Amino acid sequence: MYRLYIAQFNMSDILEKLSAKYRVSKRALCTDWQKRTQWVYDVFDLEPARTS
Repeated sequence: MYRLYIAQFNMSDILEKLSAKYRVSKRALCTDWQKRTQWVYDVFDLEPARTS
């Protein structure tokens, strides 16, 4: 989902494509997307920015 978003796909198209591919509701995908700050660092092996 994140890769499609970065590639500038329309969110409606992303939801349509992924819900069909993974047989999951669009609502579940939206909920996951809204919570992306909780998982995106792990998926891309990143560290959050630190404030001084």
